[in-house]
Amino acid sequence: MTDPSYLANLEMDTNQVWDSNNDVLIYGSSAQVMDIGNTQPTSGAHWNVSTVTCKGGPPKWQSDYWHHVQIKVHRDGSGNAYYDSVTLDGVTSKLNDSGFSSFALDWKPNGDWC
Repeated sequence: MTDPSYLANLEMDTNQVWDSNNDVLIYGSSAQVMDIGNTQPTSGAHWNVSTVTCKGGPPKWQSDYWHHVQIKVHRDGSGNAYYDSVTLDGVTSKLNDSGFSSFALDWKPNGDWC
């Protein structure tokens, strides 16, 4: 980002087709203050797992710099997402929360689109 003051928020989601019904598990984060949680795609409803200080959010981040964000997550066989930690530029904040995060979107697994 040449001028991060123009960026109010940065959302990063990972989607995983995880069962035989082609349901999608969504791991979500929003780097305004690094809200970790889920936004439900059909209703807009969401739950926040945790809020971690994120160097003031994107408007305060250093310009022309590669920021490294890692979110450590795992899931169970029932559609729950577990958020273990978030690391921003080498600084790790532990998380210990979860929530139901599976949606019936009928996406196809990788390689099954055609």
